[in-house]
Amino acid sequence: MPQDCLFCKIFAGEIPSKEVFRDPEMMAFEDIRPVAPVHVLVIPKEHVPSVAEVQSQHQALLYRMVELANRIAEERQISREGYRLVFNKGPQGLSPAPAPAGRPCHGLAPGMIRRLLSRA
Repeated sequence: MPQDCLFCKIFAGEIPSKEVFRDPEMMAFEDIRPVAPVHVLVIPKEHVPSVAEVQSQHQALLYRMVELANRIAEERQISREGYRLVFNKGPQGLSPAPAPAGRPCHGLAPGMIRRLLSRA
């Protein structure tokens, strides 16, 4: 686990979160600064520094993340009206503060800001 990764620390339980789902490979939790009535982040355990570093071996992980987001939307009863799934990368993509090396802390599937399920 990279020492400066916010999402790795959340997954490891070093930073508290309001969990919505957890299994050994993935978790979902409420955003601490929601921008919508329903704003849930879905993150994998695996760390990938940036969305630009997602590889073909991450296909199953990406699928599981979207599948989980869809399931949460159903449970929260927002799937009927619609919602959006967003993956952010870097400061312009509204990712958290960059790590000291100047790259995003973490994110989606293995790295970028594995973000979310939100309803505007």
